[in-house]
Amino acid sequence: MAVVWPYSLLRVALRVIGMNNNYARALNIIERALRRVGQDIDAARGFSERFAAECKYLLATGRYGWLLREFRRLKTKEKFKSVALEVHFAYGFESAGIPLRHEVQSPEVPGTVDYAAVLSEDVRANFELVRHGDERWKRISPLADEAASTQRLRNLIRDKCVRHGRPHKFPPAADGVYNVIVVDASRALGGWADGYHYSMVCYGAQTVPSPLRLPVVGIWQLSEEVPEEFAAQCRYHNVPRERIHAVVFARDKGILGGQGMALYAEYEYEICGNPWLVREDKRRCLCDLLLPWYKPEDEEPQDV
Repeated sequence: MAVVWPYSLLRVALRVIGMNNNYARALNIIERALRRVGQDIDAARGFSERFAAECKYLLATGRYGWLLREFRRLKTKEKFKSVALEVHFAYGFESAGIPLRHEVQSPEVPGTVDYAAVLSEDVRANFELVRHGDERWKRISPLADEAASTQRLRNLIRDKCVRHGRPHKFPPAADGVYNVIVVDASRALGGWADGYHYSMVCYGAQTVPSPLRLPVVGIWQLSEEVPEEFAAQCRYHNVPRERIHAVVFARDKGILGGQGMALYAEYEYEICGNPWLVREDKRRCLCDLLLPWYKPEDEEPQDV
């Protein structure tokens, strides 16, 4: 059987409809990045068409030239997956008519957030994306291993808004502005992380059924609520408690126990809202507010 190279069909289509040569050049850069990171062509074939189409769409806005620089620098599959997360996330907004600004810095703090968006007349959002790397973990591992893995997931989130004990990237909380950390948790706990782990990471172990509780302190827990032996885990948690309105957990729908993850994933999202910054009624509709383009598969279609 003849090998079909990634993006070849799309490149033919571009020539047929007379698209600008810059797109063909961009796709050529992506293809070279795939080869450079050692991606198997057969594995790439399944996601190449949609991924290339989303990159093309973003490049056409004139605001994503930085993608070409990223692809030229790529040397590992892990970095490719991180860029793929940024592409997929940005495409959701841009295709819904919501433009994003990239690498936006607030005058109040050092560092930049990945994206900033105006979601409505009175709502803006800052998004910082981070991907949890591959993690070897067995479902039958001792409780201590599960706790340590959950704590690493929490620390990954916390460290996106704290540097050297000081606030980083995100400005102080303000009316109408949401500070959001988006974490690709597909490979956390070897691919077994679920809503219970997300709840413990954000709110603490007391929020899940007793048999599932781990010695994990949530990023939004007060230190006085935590047993003394776990107080060290509360270090710097005042920053996410005072500045981060929500954590969005992204998960590849094709993942099962950490197996079968392609370079490009199809994500589902779960959002945890900060009870110190977001009212309970607002927390229930955070997905519609912060990810207006995302429609969960189990959501019933509306009659027209």
